[in-house]
Amino acid sequence: MLLKEICFVLIWVIPLLTGCADKGVEVKPPKDPRTYIWRADTLAYPGFFQTLMSDMWGSSPKDVYAVGHSSANDGVMWHYDGNKWSDVVLSQSKGGQIPGAFDLTSIYGFSSTDIYAVGARLRTNYNPPPSIIDSNLIIHYDGTAWRKVNVYKGRRIGDIYGSSQSDIWAGGWEKKMYHYNGSNWETDSISISVPAGFFFQVSSISSNNSNTYLIASSINDNTAETIRYFFKRENNIWIMLDSMTNSISDKFGEKLNQSNLPSLYSNGSGGIYKYESGSWNPFFQAIYPVISMWGTSNENIFAVGSRGQAFHYNGNDWQQIEVLNDPQTDYYAVWTDGTEAFVVGHIDDAGLQKTIVWHGK
Repeated sequence: MLLKEICFVLIWVIPLLTGCADKGVEVKPPKDPRTYIWRADTLAYPGFFQTLMSDMWGSSPKDVYAVGHSSANDGVMWHYDGNKWSDVVLSQSKGGQIPGAFDLTSIYGFSSTDIYAVGARLRTNYNPPPSIIDSNLIIHYDGTAWRKVNVYKGRRIGDIYGSSQSDIWAGGWEKKMYHYNGSNWETDSISISVPAGFFFQVSSISSNNSNTYLIASSINDNTAETIRYFFKRENNIWIMLDSMTNSISDKFGEKLNQSNLPSLYSNGSGGIYKYESGSWNPFFQAIYPVISMWGTSNENIFAVGSRGQAFHYNGNDWQQIEVLNDPQTDYYAVWTDGTEAFVVGHIDDAGLQKTIVWHGK
């Protein structure tokens, strides 16, 4: 009789447990970005008077990188693990894999184990000045270590972007471009006549609707006159679609948005522009330059810039992020995954130039 009773109980308990499992776990919707609570961290390498990060990218809010410049050869890359920011050891002199002195200007990745950063290798001998003798640098993280990528020697690289892991572009000073096809890095160039006395550089690269675009500029060091160009990659060459000089009103910005939004955006001194039907249209006007923007959809975009500008677009209107509003701070980069957001800026602390990172969630 006892055995029968035990069997009876088991028969009824198993369906009960199965029924509980079928209910699943309730998933909360993403928090409204306009209700984020923001807190700030300061990045400063000990003993350095400059620790200035200017670009960032993350695979998740617990895996975010910031890159830039320091007054020595350490503190040019920082990593956030969800709890704290730490200096990433890159230099061979400290146990890393990257030789020589260098700066980093841009970072872009595809996963936590597939990330690229670019910049320039610098001589420590400042005669002639490093701006004359620096050379290109591309480094890659494979989940284990950051290593230098071997590419054709050229000048400083200012930006890197990829529409996929087998279609990555990098470019910077002069007309040299670098392309990764999934197996090899190849060199490419932009065919354009640069006026005498002007210096050509690629500012930003992005893609939209299977097309790759870039914005570049020619600058006269003596007069500061600037000519900006908008290019499209077509039939294996770079075709100039538009150009303008600083003597007329802006038609498009200085940098392209790189967050794979459904629409192509550009930001610069006039605010933000949207590319529609083959032309640029004003999308958001700002008093001071918009230096960086990032979004997860056309209804969730962050934009930051000079003199403490920080805004959010929800598909209907732009709203200033008041807690970040500080005219003494310039913001250079923003990144979000739709659940949290990070903003990188530069501050002066008693003569020491440091990086401030705002984290909203």
